[in-house]
Amino acid sequence: MFMLAVAEDVIEIPPRYFNLPLKQAALLTLAERYNGTVIPEYKAVVITVVDIRDIEEYGRLVPGEPGTWHRVVFEALLFRPEQNEVVEGTIVGVEDHGIFVNIGPLDGYVHISQVSPVGRAEANPSQGTVVVEIGGERIVMKRGDAVRARVQAVSFRTLTRYGMPRVSLTMRGGEFLGKLEWIEKRIEQLAKAAKR
Repeated sequence: MFMLAVAEDVIEIPPRYFNLPLKQAALLTLAERYNGTVIPEYKAVVITVVDIRDIEEYGRLVPGEPGTWHRVVFEALLFRPEQNEVVEGTIVGVEDHGIFVNIGPLDGYVHISQVSPVGRAEANPSQGTVVVEIGGERIVMKRGDAVRARVQAVSFRTLTRYGMPRVSLTMRGGEFLGKLEWIEKRIEQLAKAAKR
């Protein structure tokens, strides 16, 4: 889920930004500090700093520090994956044990047992594909394919090697989860059956 949050901080504006208007210098400083980071108290990832609501016009100097320090109140766009939220993304990696799906600011993981809405899935990491059999039809999913999944669990305690929360996804438990191309085909089949 995306959300706007208001936060307050005291930032040091470095000398390289002294030639810019104060608000612009503060936005750049905040972006460097917050964009792409995790805020544990919000259990969210900062997408970007959007705006500055208030800034202390006359900063303070701290002995031994080259910049000026300002109290600032700002808005940030956050992404917080919620359990049972349905998300769409792109397959970015295939492993023996599952696939990685980019869902915007971070990647989620779908275990191989959770890839197929029904039936089995077999991964072939060397080719970057996963083959799923549904109703006698073979569906091949590969890197770059668009998929829909449901958030199964989110852990901010155990971060990935990139410092992002672990997000477990599933494509089971719903007829309209999986490869988007297959979902569209299934919707057409249901629409034709309803017309009869």
